[in-house]
Amino acid sequence: MLKLFSWLLAVCLVFGGRAQNSWVIADVNVIPMDRDTVLKHRDVYIQKGIIISMVKHGAGLPKTIPVINASGKYLMPGLVDMHVHLPDGSEPIGMRQVFDMYLQCGVTGLRSMRGEAFHPALRDSIEAGYIKAPNLYISSSLPFKDSLLSNEAIAAFIDTIKTRRYDFIKYLGGIGEERMAKIVGLCRQEHIAIAGHAYKDLQGSIRYGFRSVEHIGPLANAYKKDSLNIASLLDSMVERNITFCPTASWSMIVGFQYSEEQLHSRYGMNRIDTALMHAWDRSFSDYKTRWQKSGEERRKEYAAKTALDMTRLAAIIKLMQQKGVNVVLSPDNAMYNVPGYAMYEEMKIYQSLGMSPYQVLRAATHNAAVFFDQSKWWGSVSAGKNADLVLLDKNPLGNLENIKTVNTTLVHGQILYRKKK
Repeated sequence: MLKLFSWLLAVCLVFGGRAQNSWVIADVNVIPMDRDTVLKHRDVYIQKGIIISMVKHGAGLPKTIPVINASGKYLMPGLVDMHVHLPDGSEPIGMRQVFDMYLQCGVTGLRSMRGEAFHPALRDSIEAGYIKAPNLYISSSLPFKDSLLSNEAIAAFIDTIKTRRYDFIKYLGGIGEERMAKIVGLCRQEHIAIAGHAYKDLQGSIRYGFRSVEHIGPLANAYKKDSLNIASLLDSMVERNITFCPTASWSMIVGFQYSEEQLHSRYGMNRIDTALMHAWDRSFSDYKTRWQKSGEERRKEYAAKTALDMTRLAAIIKLMQQKGVNVVLSPDNAMYNVPGYAMYEEMKIYQSLGMSPYQVLRAATHNAAVFFDQSKWWGSVSAGKNADLVLLDKNPLGNLENIKTVNTTLVHGQILYRKKK
């Protein structure tokens, strides 16, 4: 923890505030992401980190603002990873390295699902421009045991959420109905969102008004239990504004859906150092060994269950698209999920489930803003929105793999990553 605080102080001293954040991005093809289209040959005027206007190329813009020549390139909202576990010192990868990797991949927002006491200071330093990083949205996790949640402890926890400006509470599990009802009641009074693992099952999360449900399991189990009733449950999710974050990549890795060769060839694996590669290999080997001690047949059964869950997820996702359930995107924190780069691996899975490139990209941009009730301010490209943007060399709507062609990443109009020529 001390090393993380030292890193935070050092980075603050190095960056010292916002740099240039006013530009004209000239002759660019805009993918607005509030609709499935490409607006060709636009000049996008950014002033002090805000998109001021978007006009036909050459229609006339301030000549005193620096110009980014983007002829032939594509501009879209920055990506948002909606289920992030930031480094806690247990792996040989540092915070700065992680942030840099996200920016290299056009990620301009992170929803942290493992809150730490120093995260509010980290978030505030990013907001002030002292740290080169995507926007950070932070959670604080509820204690896992009822015994840790007296009435006084609950009140103190809620007060901490308010005073330190956590964006939401993460539910992990282990809390009984009586205390959960009290926590939810207080959160509603204070307008604090709860997200995370399902409360016992999907119905429990709907009943308590979670803002999001994480992972495939709750939806797949509900489908298995009563496939005819799943449509009604999805209607309830829409009615209560509940978002779904599948973290499919995590499920497929821990569910033995990839060979070791496939894991080692995942996007971004050539960007990590040997120490992290070896750490992941050891972790995965230990994980397999634990399953093998229970019997190879059990491991095969788990792999078969995961494959079946993915089949169920395809049917669920199709229904969600029809009904308007808000679906967001994250590969989650897992062995062989390279920060930022694994966003593409998750996108490939979404596409394999039947989502169009536009639907996949919308899940990674606009839908994240919807979750935070901030779609007025970001998540699409239009006048008045924050200039949290990614400039691509090729069109990802034509081929999702083109999301890899990141040229420039801007956060609040500041260039935080630019591809070397």
